[in-house]
Amino acid sequence: MATGEKLVRDRLDGRIPADELRIEADPDAIQRLLEAKLAEEIRELAASGFRDTGEYADVAEVLLALAARHGVTAAGIEQARQAKLAERGGFGRGLVWSGGKAADGPKDARKLGIAVPAAGEVHVYADGACSGNPGPGGWGAAIIAADGSVRDVSGGEPHSTNNRMELAAATAGLLEATAASPRRIVMHLDSTYVRDGITVWISGWKRRGWTTASGGAVKNRECWQALDAAVAAAAAEGIEVAFQWVKGHAGHAGNERADRLATAAVAAVRPAGRGR
Repeated sequence: MATGEKLVRDRLDGRIPADELRIEADPDAIQRLLEAKLAEEIRELAASGFRDTGEYADVAEVLLALAARHGVTAAGIEQARQAKLAERGGFGRGLVWSGGKAADGPKDARKLGIAVPAAGEVHVYADGACSGNPGPGGWGAAIIAADGSVRDVSGGEPHSTNNRMELAAATAGLLEATAASPRRIVMHLDSTYVRDGITVWISGWKRRGWTTASGGAVKNRECWQALDAAVAAAAAEGIEVAFQWVKGHAGHAGNERADRLATAAVAAVRPAGRGR
């Protein structure tokens, strides 16, 4: 048995029934098994509201097993992670979550002038902001449930771009909405870049190995992959996801709330002494 496959078996033995571990007989079977297991662990993490450290450990365990299967070491992953942190700030160093301090006040959509979703639906208003482009960035998302309750999430990176923050807002908002297990999620975005990218362009990017029609590398690839994974996670739960464009800064209450969250998140990560 290859070293990587033995590591896979050692890691997962006891958590997957023995009759599913046909590593020696069918090398491709373990790949499919691990991919399915990863999707399962991510669903369980989402079900915990992304707050259970044990669930994070389970996801990491399967990821490391997948890496070993392809000859990638944990040290190599960490080296690549550090390189990304140095290059662009990165989520590990700069993503700051808040409880929506920019939008303190009523948590009832009706009192906020935001339309209440139909039964079985959750609506998400997501927006990104950047002080300079690139510069300190922030994102915000307001998640509206069918009972009219509102949940705010926001965060930022000390060095980012507006497009990255728009993508982060959509991804975080979608993950939060998926955790509520609705039948349908409607994403309200003021970024045609995100809406068109996830609904039209992404299929071609993936088919061409994450290159554009002109042959160039897709910008913000890891952000697009994160949003694509969030859409896939919702689909795996049988949740329909729709993306709709809303005009920004046009008095739309849900969009304005997301904008305030994003703007406050910029302030939270901006270096001391630096103005807007």
